[in-house]
Order: sequence, then structure tokens, then C-alpha cells
Amino acid sequence: MVLLQKSPEPVQEPPALDSQPMLWKEMCDLLCCFTNILLDDDILQNVQSTSGMAVILYLKIMVRNSEKLAKVVNDLVLLSVDSSDAPDWFICCCGSLCKDLPDTVLLFLCQGALAMLDWRNGGLGPEGETLLLNLLRVLLSLSSRLRESSAALYLSRILALWTISALDSLHSCSKDLQDCLNGSSSTMCSLLEYVYIHWEHPLDAVRHQSKQIFRNILQIHHTAVIVTSNRDVDPFLCQLTHKLLSLEWHSKGKYASLACLVECVGTEQILSVDHMIPEQILDVMWDQSFAPYAANLLEAMFVNHKKQLLTSIESSWMERWQSVWVSPLLRRLCEEHVTQTTYIIDYYLPKLLKCNPESLTYMIDHLQSSAAISVGSGSNRGALGALMACLRTARAHGHLRFTENYAWNGRVSTGLIQQGLVHRHDQIRMDALGLLCESHWSTEVVSVDEMNLVRFFLRYNLNCQSPSVRQQMCYLIKKLFCRVQESSQVLYKHQQSMNFKGLQEAEKEVDPSTALEHYAVSF
Repeated sequence: MVLLQKSPEPVQEPPALDSQPMLWKEMCDLLCCFTNILLDDDILQNVQSTSGMAVILYLKIMVRNSEKLAKVVNDLVLLSVDSSDAPDWFICCCGSLCKDLPDTVLLFLCQGALAMLDWRNGGLGPEGETLLLNLLRVLLSLSSRLRESSAALYLSRILALWTISALDSLHSCSKDLQDCLNGSSSTMCSLLEYVYIHWEHPLDAVRHQSKQIFRNILQIHHTAVIVTSNRDVDPFLCQLTHKLLSLEWHSKGKYASLACLVECVGTEQILSVDHMIPEQILDVMWDQSFAPYAANLLEAMFVNHKKQLLTSIESSWMERWQSVWVSPLLRRLCEEHVTQTTYIIDYYLPKLLKCNPESLTYMIDHLQSSAAISVGSGSNRGALGALMACLRTARAHGHLRFTENYAWNGRVSTGLIQQGLVHRHDQIRMDALGLLCESHWSTEVVSVDEMNLVRFFLRYNLNCQSPSVRQQMCYLIKKLFCRVQESSQVLYKHQQSMNFKGLQEAEKEVDPSTALEHYAVSF
């Protein structure tokens, strides 16, 4: 197969036995061999799959006329080969493929056609366009009959391959094929139905391929449809948007498909249909099984939204972005039950800060102003608890740093952190302690103020009776000791060589001797 794919041109069928008889005979023998392997159910499916591609490759090499080749393959996959019209050598080598075939054999022949034929530049002619559409019909008919996991996986991959071939064909094709590949056509609607059925398939690979097929469908539609200047609204995309949004949020396939749609139409158009979508997605994130899907969709939306707003002429784009994506987050952190916001903090908040680190200032200003009157209770965090959670996450991901004599760059008062360290709710106390112990930089120097705050925490929490809290406390204190150990090594090396260049900017402000002396006294 590798050798034949390097062949610059097809092998010419000999008009008589004295014209390249040996080469042609070897080709026919090998084609017959691959056909037998393809039909042998006792052989591994991946070997059968390769044989299916080999059969189509040999036909491509042996049939010189591209349109005739497309017709031969088309008749083969439609099981409509006319023995009186086909070449004698084809009937001799592939006659067993002209009868009723097992579904898996038909599947592998379709794969071979998509993988081995050249779909670019319209080289297969009108017959090639017919073949492309027939391949999809055959594959979709097989999807209702193939139930085994391995066959379903092959089918999903081959359908994804079909979408790639369709994209290649659209670069130079007839108007009829463009109409058939329009998103609103019956052909593409049938393929969309396959996606809807399989986007929650038990196999991860099938779900992944379904997402890829959906993304390629959008690209096919975009390429096939020429949108004129006076037609800003695409009916297919509008209908698809409304259909996806009308589905329950407890359908996992909805999240991946909406993320693909956002790439195509933009976040603003999605929000124009329903501006409460961010709120609705956050409502689902209390369930860990949906939290990763929801967070990925939210990330796709707010990243795209930021790009859209940056290209607009509005100077207040930041306010719009904060109100859509940050404000709903803060309301939930303050008001919802602590256990219902755990996954929002774990999955959503880090992505939000990574996309727009400037949002941290907005969070701190908004929460700190109301922290004095909204300190939380036994069930919710309040503004104070939300502030501790945001600060801890920001520091753990490198968006915030503690500097000596100017705690948190002057943004947060030490008094608020002390309130968090002695809060009645266990998780808020752990968030406040995590803020002191965890750092994105493992060599960040532990300052005197941080040491004092940790001692303040221990004074009131060492007698905690909750096993889970004690376990978290030990975990965080261990992280603090690791920071002390690693930063001590850096400080010592810096003390030995004052021209050491490996320290971060904040550590250059620390006198190594003084910091090491504080470590010795405190620990």
C-alpha cells in the first residue's frame, strides 16, 4: 500500500497479455488477496479495515479514468455492480464483493473510499459528487444496524472522515452539491440526527467524534452557503441555536455542541437569544458530573465574548463583560450553599481569572465593600467567604502575591483575613488558611506577616473536633512547610552568591539573611 501510494500515475490495464503482463497479474493477485482478507470474519477488524482501504487503493491504481473509478466504487458500496458492464479483471478479483455483504465489510469499503480517493479539485467529476452523497447514506443506514461498540467506534470515525472529505470537495464542486451540503438540507439534517443520538454515547471516543462531526457540519454549512451582504441572519444557524438552547441542561451533549456553535456565531448572538444562559449554566454546576462540561462551555463563551467586545468600539466593554460573567459568579459564592459552589470554584473561577486577570480587582472591590455586613453563616459564604475563596484561587494560580508590609498589594486588609481565619464556617477558615499557605510559586518566601497570621489561626483552631477539617489543616500546613524548605534553599544560595539571577522580583526585595533568621525564629 505504501509503495502504490507513491505511484505517480495509474497502472495501465493491458490490452493483451504481452503488455506488462507480470505487473498486472501481481496487482490482480494482491487485489484478490485483500478481498479475501476483507471478507474473512476470523481476522481482526483493524486488519479488515486496512484491507478495505487497500481494495479501494488498488482500484484507484488500476482504473485510469477517475469518473469510471467513482462509478465502480459507487456501484460497489451500493451493492449494484452490473457484471455485464464491469471489467473482467474486476469480476475475477472482486466478484465476491458484488453480492450481499456483511455490514462491517461495507463499512470498511466506505472508509477506504473516503481515505484513498482524492476529493479535492473535483477530480472525480459528477460521479464523485454522487459517490460522496451515497457514502453518507450508506453510513447512516449502517448506524441503525451496527450495535457492537467496536463497530460504533469505527462508524463514528468514518463519519468524521466523511465530513473532512465533504469540506475538501466544496472547494471546487457543482452548485447541486453545495445545495446538498447546506445545513438545512435533508442530507445534513440526517447527519445532525446522528450527532444528537450519539453525543451521549457510553464510549468517550464516540462522543468525541460526534463533537468533531458537529463542528465540521458547521464548517461545511459555512463553506457551502454564500451569505450576501443583505442577509446577516443565517436561518439554519438561528434555528440550530434555538434548538440547542431549548434542550434540557442535563443533556451533556448540549454543552459540547453549544461550544462549537459559539465558535461559529459568537457569544453575543447566543446571549441575544437568552441573556440568562450564564446563570442557567452555573445552576447546573453543583453536580460534579456536569461541572466540567459546564465550565468548558462557559470558558468557550466568555473567551469568545471578550474577543468580540475588544473588537467593538465601546470603551466600556469591561463593564459589560464583568456584568455577564463575573457578577453571577459572585452572587452565587455569596448566597448559595457552600457545598453547591464547590465545583464553581474548582472548575469555573480559575478559567475566568486566566481569561481576564483584571477581573480580580473587580471581585476584591465588590466583595470587600460588603464583607463587613455580609460575613456569611453556617450555610453560605457571604461576601467575606466569597472573598477568601477568590483570593485563595487567585494566589494558587499566580494572579496574586503577598508582599511584605503591603499585604496583597494593598488590596485586602489583614483584618479581613483574620476574620476569615476564625469564621464559624469550616470551609471559609480553610480558604483563608489556604490563602496563606498555598502559592503558585513553591519558592515564594513566607513573610513575617503570613507567619503571624498562621499562628493566629492555630491559636483558635488547634482544638477543632472535625476530622475532615483537621485533615485539610494538616495538608495546608504541610504545603507551608514545603514553601519554607524550598524558599530557604533559594535564599541560602542567594546569600552565598548575591548575583544569583533565579529569584522572582518579589524575592529580590527580601534580604536573605533577614528572611532566614525569621524562619529560624518562627519554625
